Amino acid sequence: MRPGWLANLRFANSPAGARARDCSGKPTGSASALPRTCSGKPGFLRSGNLQRKFPDHKKGAPKKSGAFILIHKFCHLRETPRFVILETIMLNLLPCAAAGCPNHAVSFRDVCYSHIDDKEAYRRELFAYLEKEEKFIGLNLAYVPLEGLELSGKVFMLVDFHGTQFRNIVMRNILLHICFYDYALFEDCRIIQAKYTSCVFAGARLSGVLFEDSNMLQNNFNNSIMKNVTFKESDLYNTRFLAGDLENTHFNDCNLKNVDFRRTVRKNVTFKYSNYEDAIFDEKEKP
Repeated sequence: MRPGWLANLRFANSPAGARARDCSGKPTGSASALPRTCSGKPGFLRSGNLQRKFPDHKKGAPKKSGAFILIHKFCHLRETPRFVILETIMLNLLPCAAAGCPNHAVSFRDVCYSHIDDKEAYRRELFAYLEKEEKFIGLNLAYVPLEGLELSGKVFMLVDFHGTQFRNIVMRNILLHICFYDYALFEDCRIIQAKYTSCVFAGARLSGVLFEDSNMLQNNFNNSIMKNVTFKESDLYNTRFLAGDLENTHFNDCNLKNVDFRRTVRKNVTFKYSNYEDAIFDEKEKP
């Protein structure tokens, strides 16, 4: 089950004077809650809110006592040469159909991954889908093991990878925005020329992972555990590693402007050619 803090996720660092808008395009009345991106290119999400809808209190909703559907609703601004078009994309997390299960159903099934009878067949079907399509919006792949994949030129938006296991994965030239990797596992992965923005890696475990020539802006690695991880020639602007455990982790030629390392435990962590003086450390623990 997703921790309660994530259901109450809020976005910060809105542009000065900006006003948040709901998914109908109307101002909310407050200048907050806008996740910023580095470039403003088409296809980036600008604002969002989280809603819980309880079936027992909604007409026509599924009849399952005590269950709920967690609906992530985000405003999506698609830019054209002369217009900005407001769209809405959603992540519907449906309850697992197995009696008493607190988890959510994975995409393409009505049960969570642990209750799928033929897991191997499901993974084959999923891998074929990931290799064939180019854009993925609103998937739930929580706890699904992903191994031996090579993905290039893909776009992932609002995808739930909670507790997902990534092993021997190679990703090149991919874009991931507002994706949830909380408590996920990464082992022996190579991520090259990727663009991660506003993604949540809280509590994730990373081992033997390389991030190279990537933009990783405003991501959340709080409480993550890293061992033998390298960030190379990458932009980590405004990313947070609060209370993380970093061992043999290297930031080589990276932009660390406003990167937050407070309350981290660091062992053999290096910042070669990186602007660590622009990062945020506990006052007594600056490198």
